[in-house]
Amino acid sequence: MTSALTSSLLTAGCKDIPKKTGVIGDLVNEILAVEVQMQDAHVVAKQDPDKGEQVLDLYVRFLERRDLLIAQLQKEGMAVPWQLRVKIDEFEQTV
Repeated sequence: MTSALTSSLLTAGCKDIPKKTGVIGDLVNEILAVEVQMQDAHVVAKQDPDKGEQVLDLYVRFLERRDLLIAQLQKEGMAVPWQLRVKIDEFEQTV
């Protein structure tokens, strides 16, 4: 199952990041792939609540990759899109 939604607020800024290095390009691609997996897992979890843990696992993975991308962008002196800096505090506190 591949989600029809290919970008959300969480990754909208990724499209505008110049892929100056392979590291940045790889991280952007991985973040986008994890987001699709997360969206698909969310659809499944709506139908079977016992599958909700996968959504959490993928979100944690997304956050880890996002933090790596932010650090790499800062290391290279590049702007970090505001969308990548958005945090869902209530959710993150429960993870």
